[in-house]
Amino acid sequence: MDLNSIYTELVLEHSRNKQNRRDLEEYTHKELGHNPSCGDEITLQLNVKDNVIEDISYTGHGCAISQASTSIMCDNVKGLTVDEAIKRADKFIGMVKGQIQDEDELEDLDDAVAFESIQNLPARVKCAVLSWYTLKDILENDKTEGSFTPWWGDKMKLSTKGRYGLMAMYNLKENMGKGPIALKDIAKDENLSESYLEQLFTLLRKAGLVKSIRGAGGGYELSRDPKDIAIGDIINALEGDLSLSCCDLGKNENCNKLKECATRDILNKLQGKIEVAMESMTLADMWGK
Repeated sequence: MDLNSIYTELVLEHSRNKQNRRDLEEYTHKELGHNPSCGDEITLQLNVKDNVIEDISYTGHGCAISQASTSIMCDNVKGLTVDEAIKRADKFIGMVKGQIQDEDELEDLDDAVAFESIQNLPARVKCAVLSWYTLKDILENDKTEGSFTPWWGDKMKLSTKGRYGLMAMYNLKENMGKGPIALKDIAKDENLSESYLEQLFTLLRKAGLVKSIRGAGGGYELSRDPKDIAIGDIINALEGDLSLSCCDLGKNENCNKLKECATRDILNKLQGKIEVAMESMTLADMWGK
């Protein structure tokens, strides 16, 4: 069996494996890792005692590659000292980037060696190394509670539709004056899936935010000036309702606390502020780093 076949089987097996996907009852270190290119988010929890990783787990969501790589990493570093785990992470990252190719040197990566071939898929490299970089960050900076834990948890959170749509619209803004931009070029620039962008641009076009140009040299352009396209227009076109409270949407009509609910009032006020902010910011306000 060749390496590509082994890689495919391992990704499928470990992306579905729930053994390492859990919360630790006791942990000493914790951090969240985020890959904006693909929308992957994983939170690592470690129990380190006497400088040894006694247990490690993760929670979160993402593509099969990020989930499989994280699961394999948990198996690989459990029982190692902090220094050994950092070196192991450096070795994996070096392998994926094509900087380490010696088979003997890579032997202690075990199943993780199967990710060596992913260097041929640049858009997926970030997915594979996310958890390993997060592990390095935790151990090198002794992160015990996590420095990036969104207050909103899983609520009021943009999906990949909203995030990727904003990235794509920003790309069109930056390329104004260059003629129509093909989706394949946006996908390449932003490390996104072209087929997924096709779905997003169908929604953006229906909302009147972009226009398509057919024929040779065709592609997409913004339908109006960036200063006339509110961030809220883009989000609403792609995400639909992002309400903090469902009371005003007729979804809680049978709630016996509807009239005196203090939570409803404060959430509606927050909702109003969010809507004002999204309508006041435009595509012209987006700047690259």
